[in-house]
Amino acid sequence: MEGKYSFIVRLDLSDNRQARISKYLQTLHEKTSQSINGFVIDAIADYIDYQSYTREQHNEDMRRILQEEMQRVFVSSSHNQAQVVVPLHQPQTKTVDELDQELADDLELFE
Repeated sequence: MEGKYSFIVRLDLSDNRQARISKYLQTLHEKTSQSINGFVIDAIADYIDYQSYTREQHNEDMRRILQEEMQRVFVSSSHNQAQVVVPLHQPQTKTVDELDQELADDLELFE
């Protein structure tokens, strides 16, 4: 079976959740004209897509919240303070994507 991967799923019918899954899979073809194999592939693909979307959306939400909060803090503090210019010791050499990845890595510490 070159080019194919297979695995076996065992369901414990004494477990209510697994018994419910087993019952649904047994009637799947009658209800949707879909095979169990096709259903499992779709379910796994949807789960992976959902997980990846959730992570990306979470990171984007965190970036937006941090940006809004930083703008709010800087704007409110700039009214009360004189402008301070801090020279950079090193020129910025990182790309936006690298900076985004560093931010995402730092945010994972809070999960």
